[in-house]
Amino acid sequence: MAAAEAQEAIIEAEVKASEAGEILIVKAVEENLVSTEITDHLRVQVEVEGVAAITRGSRATTTLAVEVLQSATQTGFDIR
Repeated sequence: MAAAEAQEAIIEAEVKASEAGEILIVKAVEENLVSTEITDHLRVQVEVEGVAAITRGSRATTTLAVEVLQSATQTGFDIR
């Protein structure tokens, strides 16, 4: 009887260990997903900041070109 109880205790311990291992695996997968989401978010944020910088640069160049054309037109100077 003692051997049967010991065997049952071992099986129960193995089941608990297996369940604990599965829980750890699930937690690791969840952490990996969160990490991936953060990485993706940061990548998108960097791309958006890059596009914004290009847009600001283009806008500044365009504004300067318009101002030069307006000044040239007002003074009668033909730069075309």
